[in-house]
Amino acid sequence: MDKKILDKPCFYISDFFERNRTAYYDALQNVRVSSDLTSWVTFFLNAVIFTAKSAKLKFRNAVRLVAEYEERLLGFPGRADSNMNVLKTFFNEPILTGWQLQQRTSLSQPTVDRLINHMIDAEMLSELTGYSRNRVFALTEYLNVFSQDSIEPM
Repeated sequence: MDKKILDKPCFYISDFFERNRTAYYDALQNVRVSSDLTSWVTFFLNAVIFTAKSAKLKFRNAVRLVAEYEERLLGFPGRADSNMNVLKTFFNEPILTGWQLQQRTSLSQPTVDRLINHMIDAEMLSELTGYSRNRVFALTEYLNVFSQDSIEPM
């Protein structure tokens, strides 16, 4: 991030610690009680390795999905730049209402509604509320790429 290669943090080691809370506290306790710094460093390095591998796999899957979605979008009716604008907006905020999408893209509401319907038909978007008005849409598969564990813990 400091070198402006990434805009947002993508390395969440705290998630590994949370999922391995008992081992985390045991390693800390061993440092306190037995001065066993080697076990703590080993635990920490395993966390770094696991987190890095997981992040790499998630980003690889996200890049693949983005390319797949862009390919599908080429078959949609309408202006390609408007369609891409909507898709990129969903990549930035994967959960939006139609009104929010219209505000962020400056496209007309009929254009946004049309594209949302095409994206639902193409199974790119899910409608979350079940309502006929004030509906909320999610780029569910994209969100799932980041929420699932892709590799086994060490």
